[in-house]
Amino acid sequence: MEGTAPNVYGDTFPPTTGPSESAAQIYTMTVEKTYKGDLAPGENIIFVRSLLYIENCMYSFGDIGGRHLFYLGKPGGSSPQSYYHHPDKCGPSGRVEDVESRAAADIIYLDKYSEVQGKNRLSGRLRSWSTGETPDFGGRKIKILPQFPGESLELITDHDGVFETYDLPPGPYLVEAEIPDGWKVNIMAVDREKISFTMEERSHVTLTIAFSPDSAIRGRLLDSSGRPVKDGCVQAVSVDSVASPIISSDCPASRAGRTNENGEFTISELYTGNYLLWTRPSDGVTPENPFKAPYFPGVEDRKQAKVFSMAPNVFFNDITMQISEIEETIRISGTTVFSDGRLIKYGNVSFQLSDEPGYRDYARLYSDGVFHFNIVKGTPGILSATVSTSWFEECPEHKQLVEAAAEEKVFYSDEVRISGEADMTDIQIVFPIPYCSSLEEDY
Repeated sequence: MEGTAPNVYGDTFPPTTGPSESAAQIYTMTVEKTYKGDLAPGENIIFVRSLLYIENCMYSFGDIGGRHLFYLGKPGGSSPQSYYHHPDKCGPSGRVEDVESRAAADIIYLDKYSEVQGKNRLSGRLRSWSTGETPDFGGRKIKILPQFPGESLELITDHDGVFETYDLPPGPYLVEAEIPDGWKVNIMAVDREKISFTMEERSHVTLTIAFSPDSAIRGRLLDSSGRPVKDGCVQAVSVDSVASPIISSDCPASRAGRTNENGEFTISELYTGNYLLWTRPSDGVTPENPFKAPYFPGVEDRKQAKVFSMAPNVFFNDITMQISEIEETIRISGTTVFSDGRLIKYGNVSFQLSDEPGYRDYARLYSDGVFHFNIVKGTPGILSATVSTSWFEECPEHKQLVEAAAEEKVFYSDEVRISGEADMTDIQIVFPIPYCSSLEEDY
């Protein structure tokens, strides 16, 4: 550890209101151990969590009594809040119990710092991909396999799922983690069960191995005539969720499966809970799935839908989901232009339902400045577009406009309202800004 910043390991006490109720909360911590600095065990220190100071890196203190490791600088300054410490989630500070934090692994290292200083170190942690359900990661075997002549090494995780070792010879390695029953390595975290790394002299390699439940719902999506639906999207919706399913022309990355040319879908890695199968809202619109009777087995009322009770090692196969009716669709397309009528390219166009403000569908502009949507006939809505201000930073005539949009960094177009009764293929969405003569020719 370098510098004069103290590293404090402590418990939380109840938070109290800060100097400005709308801007901050005050938290009192009791020091248990100091690795560097002059704070003593049993001493209380004050933290401020300020929306104004931390923004996207809001630190979470969690439940009262939680254990934290802090890397702190000395407070100081002229404002009332400057007399308090400011924990930063973007830095290495963190809750020991938080699976996304490296605090547990750091404490193991700090507790024997004088013994291991200057040695190569490999550390890591097993965790659940989700912050909810998690198996027991304590006592799991971790195999370290050198990809050069040398002996393999087997480590055992502690009760937090943390593992470490020192003085590995430099070179390439594979890591093989013992997989809890009913779980698998998360496919979004790593693409295989063996994770690779390269150890260098006097270096520290840290690994996070994430797991998800080994569970799935597999089946086929058919239209009203019994034909496979290609590029459809089937979602697993939690019975306990009050939120609507995600409506988008893109299939969500989790709890969903896109159908192939045979109409086949797989929804995998479902955590313990009760789910319904859904393919689109009966009173909404998606470009790809203009269907009625969205819930399995072909019902519009979710109360009549079949419930799938999922858990690790639970699989439902050969589900046939048939849509009772296909609604007529129309095509909406056009271009986005500057105020003088010249094309704008590479922006984004959105379609919002007139009677459902929470729903938006998006289309990216093609290189020729054209956008298109397929929507259910009779669906009124609002078209609008955005374009990044970064395109105009070198335009002298746009300097004040770019500065005025500095917070969101986008320009907004005028809105175009449509009835949705018939195809519309020559729509122009106008941005109230002039063309920039400094733009490249291929813009």
